[in-house]
Amino acid sequence: MSLPKVTGTARLLTDPRKILTSTQKPMCSVLLLFQGWRKDEDGKWVEADSVKADAVAFEDVARALAEFAKGDNVEVVDATITAIEVWNEKPRLKVRVKELRAGRGRDDVGTTSREAVAA
Repeated sequence: MSLPKVTGTARLLTDPRKILTSTQKPMCSVLLLFQGWRKDEDGKWVEADSVKADAVAFEDVARALAEFAKGDNVEVVDATITAIEVWNEKPRLKVRVKELRAGRGRDDVGTTSREAVAA
């Protein structure tokens, strides 16, 4: 059985924490926020439920993630959910990011992304 995956645009809630593993491989961890979207009664897109994710990445992906800073958006293309915890009655994911790329600006999240998250 394969582990569940997560994809989508996420905002960095913390600066990436960069370290080396015991085998001297780069590792990076960060807290991400995946914001959901829904349409209101007037058909306008509004923010919906969100989920936080403690993300970790290794080697090339860690190097790429380390280039971002708190407040930046990233497109998480492939991340495996390794655990789910509940903090103050809200789910918090633990994920291993396997692929990402630069995300759009906070105000430039397009309808396509919103529809994908809302679906």
